[in-house]
Amino acid sequence: ADGGGTVRGTVIHQDNFIICKLLRQNTVEAAGQIGFGVVNRYDDTQKRVDRHGGGSLCGSLSYCSAFFLDWQYGGTGMVKGKIVFVIPDMPGGGTERVVALLANEYAARGIAVSILLFAGHQMAYPLDERIEVVSLGEPSGGSIGRRIERIRRMRSYYRANRGCRIWAFSVMGAVFSAVAVIGCRKEYTFLISERNDPQRYEHPHIRNFFYRGADRIVCQTQDAIDSFPKAIRRKALVIPNPVEIGDTAVWSGEREKRIVAVGRLEPQKNHSLLLQAFARFRAQYPAYTLELYGQGSLEAALREQAKELEIDRSVIFHGFSRQVREEIRGAAMYVLSSDYEG
Repeated sequence: ADGGGTVRGTVIHQDNFIICKLLRQNTVEAAGQIGFGVVNRYDDTQKRVDRHGGGSLCGSLSYCSAFFLDWQYGGTGMVKGKIVFVIPDMPGGGTERVVALLANEYAARGIAVSILLFAGHQMAYPLDERIEVVSLGEPSGGSIGRRIERIRRMRSYYRANRGCRIWAFSVMGAVFSAVAVIGCRKEYTFLISERNDPQRYEHPHIRNFFYRGADRIVCQTQDAIDSFPKAIRRKALVIPNPVEIGDTAVWSGEREKRIVAVGRLEPQKNHSLLLQAFARFRAQYPAYTLELYGQGSLEAALREQAKELEIDRSVIFHGFSRQVREEIRGAAMYVLSSDYEG
């Protein structure tokens, strides 16, 4: 907050009264401005906030993650039911980073958390040791039998964790979860986080059918919400991505002659266009390099394209990095070449 604003309600932070809004519990009103600009490390929320309203927030928030703070259970500060993040796999990527940030924050606050992987067993980001990670198997490869077995295993897991809060971070995670809880849907809170441009999905009718069964749908922009039918829009809300502030200092001094891009090496990110642009740029500014952080199926093709454009000696493929913020902070330019994002 701005250091002196009054916060009324039980969950604070403009982007992060997520469960309060998702589950239609309580209200949040803030007299002070809340935003990203002044956040830093947070100590003990429950000692700083009057849970019944009227308390003054004089502390600060840790990184912009969603906080469960006494939002439902009458001032106990406890959250009932495990949170289960549902995602295909956890390689290095934006969605995976968000899941790791949220899961770590919830675990740090004593909330039971699981990450349910339904198509892999990778884990690119560090997790709190209290977080349960469950893999249901490898990618199905289009096999109907494997998908049925996946749903069976998912149903078994949900039945063993009755009352959990299912939070799907992919369309197929939402579809499989919805099928897995048929006949016992009311026992669970069902949340969906839409991570991409809804207009780009190949089978919107299938997606929308299952999205209608969610309690709430989180989108990153209002444009994304507006892309859905009215029945889904009524359940949707905008919550921007969490950001881990960390201890990274603002860069000072001369910038390095490096152009950087961070993202999966997949068609959506359009690194091919970036290579073409860099080839033209380098003709006038030969001292610069282009550095790509990320991995994906197009790496070999992009390396070959760099050779054809005669820029391969100036293009560096770093692969995935857990310290990418530190590695790019001195660069002269960051470029996002994606055709679309979430």
